[in-house]
Amino acid sequence: GAWDRAREPLGACERAQAVARSRLNSLDEQLRGLEAELRRAAAQLDARLAECGLEAGAVEALLARDELRDPTWIAATRRRLAALATRAERARAVLDERRRVAAEHEGDAPPGPGIDDARAQLDELAPREAEVQRAQVEVASQLRRDAEARRELAALAPQLRRREHAAQLWGRLREAIGSATGDRFQKFAQSLTLELLLAEANAQLRELKPRYSLGRVPGHDLELQLVDHDLGDELRSIRGLSGGEKFLVSLALALALASLSAHDCRIDSLFIDEGFGTLDAHSLDVAVSTLDTLQAEGRQIGVISHVPGLAERVGVEIRVEPVASGRSRVRVLGGRPTAS
Repeated sequence: GAWDRAREPLGACERAQAVARSRLNSLDEQLRGLEAELRRAAAQLDARLAECGLEAGAVEALLARDELRDPTWIAATRRRLAALATRAERARAVLDERRRVAAEHEGDAPPGPGIDDARAQLDELAPREAEVQRAQVEVASQLRRDAEARRELAALAPQLRRREHAAQLWGRLREAIGSATGDRFQKFAQSLTLELLLAEANAQLRELKPRYSLGRVPGHDLELQLVDHDLGDELRSIRGLSGGEKFLVSLALALALASLSAHDCRIDSLFIDEGFGTLDAHSLDVAVSTLDTLQAEGRQIGVISHVPGLAERVGVEIRVEPVASGRSRVRVLGGRPTAS
């Protein structure tokens, strides 16, 4: 019994030794596994370093630097790495999207021609390329000519402006005068004279025939028309006047023309050939009274007429009387007769 009690601690120690030996064997196996894994990791690290163009010694020297133990440097490096990782993710996303779009485009695009077809098209386009090159040469030549023309134009611009100014002056002169004969300026001057003539003639008509006054036809420089005041200032043509009215209008124009004579060229004589026979008694009396007024102003009035009774209103009468053999005789009543 004492022996068995003595062996119990020994058995317990043996069992504990067996458990420890088993754990030691397990730890040895784990250590050998870790060593193998370390060797594989070192081999992979050397391979990656070789891909990056680095050597293990340089990496070990880098790891031995004091900066790697600085928490501030480590934190800043981690932030830079995080930023680079973010940029890498964005670039990877953009690349994936472009790859997807390119794949869709390739899937939707119709099948392109083969290499032989492309070469055939290039051969067909070769002559057109030569034509395009010739056209480019021609365009370049035209551009050079255009540049030369622009330089010449710039040199001639002052002379052109001077000539344009002279042309404007001659143009305005031509508008005023007209052609080289001056017909437009002549008509313009005549129209001004006609205005003065009509003013004088209308003054005479107010005495001879107050029913009418003379005016110019719009749009015609030298054409006349009548204004009939008895018919509400109706415009009438001169051709519609009766014989007596035409005589009075012509007499008014003749008297107005005589009044427009120059200061150094006074018209002192006025001869009227016929026309009195178309006047009624009142118009005849008005016409003769007007002539008497002119005679009183010192002008000599000559009247050629066969109207009976007109001689009684004339102070001096000259008669032409026929005689035999185609001869005639001129007599001045109150003077000495003369034969011709």
